[in-house]
Amino acid sequence: MVELGVKSIIQMLLFLGVSFYLIWKKLILTEFAILGTIVGLIIHWSLTNKGNKDIINIKPLGAGFRVLFYDIYLATIFIRGFLDGFSYEILFWIGILVLLITMDYFVEG
Repeated sequence: MVELGVKSIIQMLLFLGVSFYLIWKKLILTEFAILGTIVGLIIHWSLTNKGNKDIINIKPLGAGFRVLFYDIYLATIFIRGFLDGFSYEILFWIGILVLLITMDYFVEG
């Protein structure tokens, strides 16, 4: 049985909350998400995964899984900002996603 710590539960709740909000408020739209997914996978593979070919061996809702989705969200938000213009809301979410990536990458949980 997997034992979840308080940090893991908080990180999963943050991930689910951010994911729900970005989709609910339509900040992640299909036309941006397609290119954002490709760019996000490349970012995740090259920076976060450090070129490891085992990008597919990610535990569901684990830290690697969350960082992969945060990378995709970040790339999608950047693409939306470049195509639609950067608003304060877009810049706010870029900052939040960078903080969440840093938290999941460096804080064990």
